[in-house]
Amino acid sequence: MYRATSLAVALVAGLVLGACSPPPPPPAPAGPDQSYTVRGEIARLPDPADPQHEIWIRHEAIPDFATEEGQVVGMDAMTMPFGLDEGVDVAGLEVGGKIRFTLEVRWADRAQPAKVVAVEALPAETELVFAPREPAPQAAEPAPAPESVPES
Repeated sequence: MYRATSLAVALVAGLVLGACSPPPPPPAPAGPDQSYTVRGEIARLPDPADPQHEIWIRHEAIPDFATEEGQVVGMDAMTMPFGLDEGVDVAGLEVGGKIRFTLEVRWADRAQPAKVVAVEALPAETELVFAPREPAPQAAEPAPAPESVPES
């Protein structure tokens, strides 16, 4: 009986102490899966009332853009929305303004995997290139077999 009572007291004490201990700290945020420095032109500034807080950018091609699996597929020049990381200041930027921005991709963030984490204005005379990206080099295909000629 004494043994069962001691075990019960130890169990209750462990539960009480465990419940009073502070929760473990949250895990440190993982770094980005990929990070790209890209140039572009602002197509639309974020609306402060929009909870998505997105900036629309017409950007140059990103030839080394990689998928979640790490396969480099590139991305053509296009206009698209990007989330803005906390603390990114767009004051002083205007629609049509040319910018250089850092785009970080975190595939685990399903809501907004690609976010602008830094942006800087470029001189108005900066020439941007919105051509399609250069295709990735293809592996050489084997030469076709010579045609066979029927014997006469």
